[in-house]
Amino acid sequence: MRLYDTLFCVENYCYFLHTCFLSTQITHITEQKYK
Repeated sequence: MRLYDTLFCVENYCYFLHTCFLSTQITHITEQKYK
């Protein structure tokens, strides 16, 4: 069960990072557009 929990956490963490990266990119692009 420990391994499964770890994998689950890693997957969520990667997903979280990916989402954060995407929203950062979108924010950056939007700022560039409306400057």
